[in-house]
Amino acid sequence: MWGEKQEALYLEALWAKFEEILATPDRWRRRNDLFADCQIAAQGRHVILFRIEGEALQIVRILHAAMDLKRHLPP
Repeated sequence: MWGEKQEALYLEALWAKFEEILATPDRWRRRNDLFADCQIAAQGRHVILFRIEGEALQIVRILHAAMDLKRHLPP
């Protein structure tokens, strides 16, 4: 189990990745096979599935990299 310090570090890293995604949206791999306009970015052992809508970052899911991504997405 994580303590408060590890939780804070994890959340800080996620927010930094979100800012990086917004700063360089074309850098990230596209995965239209998962859902329309899907892009993915790795953060530690997790994968952030997102899309950019205008200037907004829409996070669809954050999943462990070992998970079957398609299985854990809404239809």
